[in-house]
Amino acid sequence: MLLAAGAFTQRARAADARFTWRGPDCASSAPLLEHRLSELVETRDRARLAGSMAVTHGPAGYDVQVTIELDGRPLGTRRFDADSCGRAAETAAVAASLAVYDGEGEPRGAAESGISPDIWTRRPDPTPDFSRPRPAPKAPLLEARLGLLGVVEIGALPKPAWGGALELELELGVGKRWSFAVIGSMTTEQERPVRTQQLAHLSALGGIARACVAPLLGATYRFDGCAGAKLMQAHGRGDGLDVERSASLTWVAPMLGAGFSLRAPRYVEWRLELEGSVPLSRPRFLVDGSEVSRAAAVVAAARVGAVLRF
Repeated sequence: MLLAAGAFTQRARAADARFTWRGPDCASSAPLLEHRLSELVETRDRARLAGSMAVTHGPAGYDVQVTIELDGRPLGTRRFDADSCGRAAETAAVAASLAVYDGEGEPRGAAESGISPDIWTRRPDPTPDFSRPRPAPKAPLLEARLGLLGVVEIGALPKPAWGGALELELELGVGKRWSFAVIGSMTTEQERPVRTQQLAHLSALGGIARACVAPLLGATYRFDGCAGAKLMQAHGRGDGLDVERSASLTWVAPMLGAGFSLRAPRYVEWRLELEGSVPLSRPRFLVDGSEVSRAAAVVAAARVGAVLRF
């Protein structure tokens, strides 16, 4: 009869066991979990609980994950560490018992386990979602560009002037759309006949300070609209004149421009820039009372070349 009673008791406990033990470690402690839970929770509440345990043995001890269901409704999963299988089972039992805690008095077993009574009512720690794309790294506040461009200018000298330009640009990291640039340019000399065997040699220097914004911006291209100010200096020297000397004329002009850039490869931009400026003053070169050069009412320029990104 005693053997029969013992067998009946074991079958009853097995039927009452509603926690599934997952993982190869500490499975022998499953009866301890059920026994401790029966001490903490009344029979009517015990029937409401179900769940699972997953225990993994690591270098620092046992990693325990407890998943709880109450009245068939999943409450979530909580994780804690334990130094032994017995401690893992007992702590899991306390965590499960707190699912039916009504908020009155001190929950049994919570004090010695160190588990908070609101373990199942508070939101769990957020789990990183690796399925979402990682955010792009923030762009640097300033990005420098340095370029060497060929230039053609119409209106500053009597004939179209060819030359080169050095461009230094800083891009302000506001959506990568704003940029500020300083450009210096120089043209080759061109000859201007004055009288028989008398020539004037003319060239031009230019400096530009401008700000640009890109309304169209892609991964490999950008289109900029620009505004700024231009400082021009026309330089002239005589050849075959009675008195041979050089002179310079300087003027300032507001300017508007547009630029298109194509990036290939990543650190190089191939750039085309167009601009127009209106001189605020139009001084003249005079040789013996004859006009040799005077800036046009509108000066146009085009630049094309490569810009390196840093």
